Amino acid sequence: MEYWQGGESDLFVHHSPIYVYEIRPLKTGRGVFELVFYHANYPEGVQTKEYVLRTLKRSAGHLVAERPSDDGNAPTVLLHGISGKWLDQHFPHFFREVEKSADVQAYLNRRFPGVVAKGL
Repeated sequence: MEYWQGGESDLFVHHSPIYVYEIRPLKTGRGVFELVFYHANYPEGVQTKEYVLRTLKRSAGHLVAERPSDDGNAPTVLLHGISGKWLDQHFPHFFREVEKSADVQAYLNRRFPGVVAKGL
């Protein structure tokens, strides 16, 4: 997941591997859905998140959405598959050994064993 908020002068960018537990369409006719997920790059104890998002664009490989906000500063979220290259680019020290694994999902399952088993 990639998360952008703010404007040119105060842009906040955040990257994190996530594990999606559930996607719930809200049936508004406007592409709004709830995403329940494990946020790997967030403090321990508050890593299970639930976002309401509105789809802006989607394809077979990614989904761009906004997280509606009352202040008009809606963050943009990019959801896409994770590659070893992406992990190495954004988390070079933490995910260093991912280069040795051709199966990124298997590596993440080993790195975060309770996440897959927990579910919701």
